[in-house]
Amino acid sequence: MGSTAADQIIAAALEKRDAGNWDSAIEMLVDANRANPDPSIEVALADLRHICWLDVYEQPDTTRVEPQPSPPIGPSGLPETGFEGLNAGQVRGAILSHGSLVVRNALPADHVSELHSEIAAAIAAAADPTRGSSVWRPMKVRPEVAATMPGPPRPLRRSFVIEAGGVLLADAPRAMFKLLEMFGSLGLQQLVSDYLGSRPVMSATKSTLRTVPADAVGGWHQDGAFLGASVRAINIWIALTDCGTDAPGLDIVPQRLDHIVETGTPGAFFDWAVSDQQVAALTAGGGPVRPQFAAGDMVLFDEMMLHRTATTPSMAISRDAIEFWCFSPGSYPELQIPVVW
Repeated sequence: MGSTAADQIIAAALEKRDAGNWDSAIEMLVDANRANPDPSIEVALADLRHICWLDVYEQPDTTRVEPQPSPPIGPSGLPETGFEGLNAGQVRGAILSHGSLVVRNALPADHVSELHSEIAAAIAAAADPTRGSSVWRPMKVRPEVAATMPGPPRPLRRSFVIEAGGVLLADAPRAMFKLLEMFGSLGLQQLVSDYLGSRPVMSATKSTLRTVPADAVGGWHQDGAFLGASVRAINIWIALTDCGTDAPGLDIVPQRLDHIVETGTPGAFFDWAVSDQQVAALTAGGGPVRPQFAAGDMVLFDEMMLHRTATTPSMAISRDAIEFWCFSPGSYPELQIPVVW
């Protein structure tokens, strides 16, 4: 698509949004880029999703989906299922009973391969002084969006994420477009909407494309310690590398916690982390689990799950993964930067 044609489509989408048809504006750019991928449309779409926060942030939360019986416990020690027949009630049932749900074979091999490539390209572009395409470009937080937040937005900590071997998804418009297209093919947007009771709003601050080195150090934590425990949240964590044995995986406490565990106690590796002693007391001798994930497996959990990056000295392979945090507009947490799904 030529730049003039792309510019015309972008202008038409912005006119739709200004007229109050924000969701149609998003779909216009999605449809245009689906038909003829164009870097300028991918960037404009990511920016449009950010500014559309102004169209959704006053929407109240609706009644939450009722929990249904959790899928059965699998070899991981956690509830496990596939996507076929999965509904939001089962997801909530699994999270309320065991803290998380493992979805096996969520992404097919070709999608996994494509996301590997997008992560590598985005990381390389973030280190390139000639950056500026849709592969990677620094997202600009709109002041009118920041003005609606209950507190000052947390800095995106872009440099910290890059130094740790990752990039923010909001900084990678092309990867964001491809990932959301994949999620759409799975029916995941509707599943998450049903779970939250509203159109999901991503966090630009926490949604990340990662390459985790084999010698990474992880601390036990609940994301609710940073987000607050009264949000409506769900994280879609995707393994893009076989992990848990040769590459870093996840250590998970396989139970629902109803409180934020104290951090920084004696034995904690970081001041923001929960100590091994605390974890042992919570699991009453049963211990945490370290699932073996295949590339394409997914874990769904909320802000209360206690977990850490799982490493051992014998690991020699890095692990690519994606974190994709979503919230309902009516209980969007402080300090996060919103991007409408």
